[in-house]
Amino acid sequence: MNELGYNLIVDKSVKRKIDIIKLLLQAKRPLTIAYISQVCLVSTRTISAEIKKMNELFPPEISIMSKENEGLSLITENPFLLSGFINHLLEDNPLFFIIDSIFKNEQETIEYYSLATYISESTIRSHLNILKKILSGYSLSLQIRPFVDITGNEVDIRFFFFNYFRQAHEGSSLIPRADQLADLYDSFSQINYELEQPLEPLLLDYYRLTHWIIIFEQRVATGHPVKLSKEIMDKYIESPNYLRLKKIFNNNFANNPVLNSLSEEELVYLFILRLDSISYEVNTHFYTKDFEHFLPDFEPSILRFFSHNKLNPIINIDLKILLQSFLLNTMLLTELTPAFQRVSLDTKEHTKLHYSDIFDQWMTILYDAVDSNLLRIVYYEDLATSLTLISVSYLQLYITGQKTILFSLTGSPSSLNYYKTVLLNMLPQSATAHFIFNKPVTAALLEALHVDAYVYNYHLEEEFPHFKAIRLSNIPTEIEWLELLPKLLFS
Repeated sequence: MNELGYNLIVDKSVKRKIDIIKLLLQAKRPLTIAYISQVCLVSTRTISAEIKKMNELFPPEISIMSKENEGLSLITENPFLLSGFINHLLEDNPLFFIIDSIFKNEQETIEYYSLATYISESTIRSHLNILKKILSGYSLSLQIRPFVDITGNEVDIRFFFFNYFRQAHEGSSLIPRADQLADLYDSFSQINYELEQPLEPLLLDYYRLTHWIIIFEQRVATGHPVKLSKEIMDKYIESPNYLRLKKIFNNNFANNPVLNSLSEEELVYLFILRLDSISYEVNTHFYTKDFEHFLPDFEPSILRFFSHNKLNPIINIDLKILLQSFLLNTMLLTELTPAFQRVSLDTKEHTKLHYSDIFDQWMTILYDAVDSNLLRIVYYEDLATSLTLISVSYLQLYITGQKTILFSLTGSPSSLNYYKTVLLNMLPQSATAHFIFNKPVTAALLEALHVDAYVYNYHLEEEFPHFKAIRLSNIPTEIEWLELLPKLLFS
């Protein structure tokens, strides 16, 4: 689950259950109770008790099985049921109740939350200390008197609520009403189309944008206005696209009691905020034309990446513009708050694990970047993660996918075809795959097929040092299939 939702859990037993599920899901082989207890920093007796309780609570399709001399394995016919089980564990988490109440502007006291949750005031205060620590990571504070509230820069408060409702847990998902979603979709489709003419409209994630607007609408309606610096206001207030957005927005929301009379600052905030919902795909438009003259500012950093990877900037102009546009948009959003540079911890760890070479390149480039007054970096690893994912997505589709790979696998008669199907679905279309089941791997075969790499799942007597080799388990696990592609293309 997302780190924010996990950190907001106050029940240690619930956290342990989630830790156990995560450990067993990620494991390539059964785990011992002793190992799990070491990771969770509790006794083996506590882990045994948790597992017994989990098996009692699991739906019939899920169980934790123990094999003598091997360890524990998570058995599930439907892995998607696990998220439902976790959400069930989180239903009574008091901090979720309190945050929802703050968002609704209920302005309640510690005494009220104590009565509503049947928890002592001292325990509520202890829970609020957890929330206070989390909020500090968003540059925010927690007010206790006269009522419990989140205080700080309104832009950061909205950013926190956005992450909470999107990621904390399904019970706190911000689900728009059907009419609300339809109105916002129609309005922003028109705004987006008219705003960028004669260019193609920006490709936006409308669900993401809708969630932003719902948070925006609630905060405005409850009297929490955003305040922007004079520098930001002067930069945008006379730009042609902003003036167009202001006119189109006011026309579309003339009958909305909250959105029909927004301040200039709120409209500028919205104008910048839409950049957080752009989808960076080739053959789409992903920068606002008012500020396209800033794109060259980021060129030296991009060209360093191209040079390191021997990429021709003319042939790969799409990737160049993708990266420049992302940096430009992120820096414009950073003017609101540097929090827009952040990514989830899971995304960051996954990227560092699977694409470490490209991630390290971007870290070096960002730390050395002195080429742009616009490049104001606060979260280096987070920004490097985003740039890595954009780079990998492009390279995987258009560059490194153009590889020839030999798969020499063995298995039961029914599993061989399954392995082949998994691999064909996983590989980019531009990759060439050879499957050899009926002959041995030899240097002559590898040379004849001009392979870049070969993959096998059995003991191979002879090594071929001139070719990249990847050894899978005798019976490859799901995690190995997931990890195989980045190993083939980027290591």
